Amino acid sequence: MPKQLLEAARENPANKVNAYFAGHQLILNGKFETALPYLYSALDSKALQSQALQALAFAQARLGNYGLAESYYRKAIDSPKTSDDGRYSALVNLSILLLLGHESARLEEGFSCAQRAQKLQPDSWDAHFLAGKALFKLGRLREAGPELARAAKLNPEDSKPHFLLARIYDQLGQHDRARNERKNLARIQGRPGQAGIATVDPVPVAPE
Repeated sequence: MPKQLLEAARENPANKVNAYFAGHQLILNGKFETALPYLYSALDSKALQSQALQALAFAQARLGNYGLAESYYRKAIDSPKTSDDGRYSALVNLSILLLLGHESARLEEGFSCAQRAQKLQPDSWDAHFLAGKALFKLGRLREAGPELARAAKLNPEDSKPHFLLARIYDQLGQHDRARNERKNLARIQGRPGQAGIATVDPVPVAPE
């Protein structure tokens, strides 16, 4: 099937549907740079523009071109053609990129993206975790705690909220609560597939 998609896109370059699916398949295969021409071609299709923007953003992020990735996610968010699910995904992934650094303006924007994602999916683990992470990095520890606790409740087997909660409680002088979070962290990391310290920065999800 992957070869058939690529052959179809090459044989009929005017067909933007073929171009999009060929680019998407290349992304799934980890060939991010090779996917770019197909995805840029798919932008000419109004029906596929939103999906192509998100796929381009994902590919550029994986190539380390974060500025371009952010630009494409913003375009997808602002596009009237983007579905609520698509806008949610773009908001989450843009928030992830914005929270990679420490610049306050970018952290504030990342927090805003997470809040907007929460409005679209109130029970989203990702949105609550990212909101909590943004508040943590902004030094708003008491506000960060409830967001991270909510994320931990929504996804009990992910260690990242517990890692940040332990740091928050230590900084607030709530050492018993910090110890409890470290116990949760050790319990989760002791399970198969969970070994090693958790990374705080999630990886952008592949476009659907």
